[in-house]
Amino acid sequence: MRNIEVKTQNTTQNGPGGLPLKQGLYDPQFEHDACGLGFVVNIKGKKSHQAVTDALQRIAAVHKLAADMPDKVMLCTTAADILQARKQGKIAALMGMEG
Repeated sequence: MRNIEVKTQNTTQNGPGGLPLKQGLYDPQFEHDACGLGFVVNIKGKKSHQAVTDALQRIAAVHKLAADMPDKVMLCTTAADILQARKQGKIAALMGMEG
Protein backbone atom coordinates (compact mmCIF):
# COMPACT_ATOMS: atom_id res chain seq x y z
CA MET A 1 0.00 0.00 0.00
CA ARG A 2 1.39 3.40 -1.01
CA ASN A 3 0.52 6.76 0.43
CA ILE A 4 0.28 9.47 -2.20
CA GLU A 5 -0.02 13.10 -1.20
CA VAL A 6 -2.22 15.19 -3.47
CA LYS A 7 -2.24 18.96 -3.16
CA THR A 8 -4.80 21.18 -4.81
CA GLN A 9 -5.01 24.92 -5.05
CA ASN A 10 -8.23 26.60 -4.03
CA THR A 11 -9.22 29.20 -6.61
CA THR A 12 -11.91 30.85 -4.45
CA GLN A 13 -11.27 33.89 -2.28
CA ASN A 14 -8.90 32.99 0.54
CA GLY A 15 -8.60 34.30 4.05
CA PRO A 16 -5.53 34.58 6.32
CA GLY A 17 -3.05 31.76 5.80
CA GLY A 18 -4.41 30.98 2.35
CA LEU A 19 -7.37 28.97 3.67
CA PRO A 20 -10.84 29.43 2.16
CA LEU A 21 -13.15 31.77 4.05
CA LYS A 22 -15.73 30.40 6.50
CA GLN A 23 -18.82 29.32 4.56
CA GLY A 24 -21.73 27.04 5.44
CA LEU A 25 -20.44 24.08 7.48
CA TYR A 26 -16.83 24.81 6.48
CA ASP A 27 -14.78 26.69 9.06
CA PRO A 28 -11.00 27.07 8.55
CA GLN A 29 -10.39 26.91 12.33
CA PHE A 30 -10.93 23.13 12.02
CA GLU A 31 -8.15 22.66 9.46
CA HIS A 32 -5.29 20.56 10.84
CA ASP A 33 -2.05 19.29 9.33
CA ALA A 34 -2.90 15.75 10.44
CA CYS A 35 -6.09 15.62 8.38
CA GLY A 36 -5.93 13.96 5.02
CA LEU A 37 -7.35 11.68 2.40
CA GLY A 38 -6.64 8.06 1.67
CA PHE A 39 -7.44 6.39 -1.63
CA VAL A 40 -7.34 2.75 -2.63
CA VAL A 41 -7.43 2.43 -6.40
CA ASN A 42 -6.96 -0.47 -8.82
CA ILE A 43 -5.86 1.07 -12.12
CA LYS A 44 -4.64 -2.13 -13.78
CA GLY A 45 -8.12 -3.33 -14.74
CA LYS A 46 -7.48 -6.85 -13.41
CA LYS A 47 -9.68 -8.51 -10.80
CA SER A 48 -7.89 -8.63 -7.48
CA HIS A 49 -8.72 -8.90 -3.82
CA GLN A 50 -5.82 -6.58 -2.96
CA ALA A 51 -7.94 -3.43 -3.34
CA VAL A 52 -10.52 -4.89 -0.94
CA THR A 53 -7.81 -5.86 1.54
CA ASP A 54 -6.23 -2.38 1.31
CA ALA A 55 -9.63 -0.69 1.76
CA LEU A 56 -10.40 -2.81 4.84
CA GLN A 57 -7.02 -1.81 6.31
CA ARG A 58 -7.86 1.86 5.76
CA ILE A 59 -11.27 1.41 7.39
CA ALA A 60 -9.67 -0.32 10.38
CA ALA A 61 -7.14 2.52 10.69
CA VAL A 62 -9.92 5.15 10.83
CA HIS A 63 -11.81 3.14 13.46
CA LYS A 64 -8.61 2.76 15.51
CA LEU A 65 -7.91 6.49 15.27
CA ALA A 66 -11.41 7.30 16.56
CA ALA A 67 -11.06 4.71 19.36
CA ASP A 68 -7.57 5.91 20.38
CA MET A 69 -8.50 9.61 20.36
CA PRO A 70 -12.17 9.83 21.40
CA ASP A 71 -11.62 13.32 22.84
CA LYS A 72 -10.45 14.62 19.44
CA VAL A 73 -11.93 12.40 16.70
CA MET A 74 -15.50 11.23 16.11
CA LEU A 75 -16.38 8.60 13.50
CA CYS A 76 -19.31 10.11 11.57
CA THR A 77 -21.81 8.37 9.31
CA THR A 78 -24.52 11.05 9.06
CA ALA A 79 -24.80 14.81 8.69
CA ALA A 80 -26.14 14.90 12.25
CA ASP A 81 -22.94 13.17 13.44
CA ILE A 82 -20.84 15.82 11.70
CA LEU A 83 -22.78 18.60 13.40
CA GLN A 84 -22.41 16.84 16.76
CA ALA A 85 -18.64 16.45 16.27
CA ARG A 86 -18.40 20.15 15.42
CA LYS A 87 -20.37 21.11 18.55
CA GLN A 88 -17.98 19.00 20.62
CA GLY A 89 -14.90 20.54 18.93
CA LYS A 90 -13.88 17.18 17.46
CA ILE A 91 -12.59 16.17 14.04
CA ALA A 92 -15.30 14.41 12.04
CA ALA A 93 -13.84 11.25 10.50
CA LEU A 94 -15.70 10.27 7.33
CA MET A 95 -15.32 7.35 4.95
CA GLY A 96 -16.73 6.65 1.51
CA MET A 97 -16.45 3.73 -0.83
CA GLU A 98 -17.32 2.97 -4.43
CA GLY A 99 -16.78 -0.10 -6.46
